[in-house]
Amino acid sequence: MTRQRTAIRDHHARTPWLEPVVQRMAALVALPEGWDSYGAPALDAKLLFAALDLLARTMSADTPAPAVIPTSQGGVQLEWHRSGIDLEVEVLSPNRFDVSYRDRIEATEWDREFRGSVRPLQEALSRLTQRERAVG
Repeated sequence: MTRQRTAIRDHHARTPWLEPVVQRMAALVALPEGWDSYGAPALDAKLLFAALDLLARTMSADTPAPAVIPTSQGGVQLEWHRSGIDLEVEVLSPNRFDVSYRDRIEATEWDREFRGSVRPLQEALSRLTQRERAVG
């Protein structure tokens, strides 16, 4: 993960969310099999890299960092719960993402699985970023 981590850091040197996300992922990749006391597999590093790639493709420099949470299936989930928006992204495979979005201010909600194009996710993150800018 170190070589990829360095490449990502160099590419996004001015993205405040990157360092805490990478640090959290580095800690998660070290979790052993059975980390949850129920026999969960160790995290799949390919899914962590896919999550980083997804963030790089969908977030702007000032988008708030997500919470990075391990799943009991060996994957990773990214979550934002702020500014009236609840957004959860489970990385199912390197090109497959399950996204749940709820905007309590605009009273909109959707759940979708994405393969390839993640434009609606990018728009949801843009909306979240705009709200965060407005509250300063």
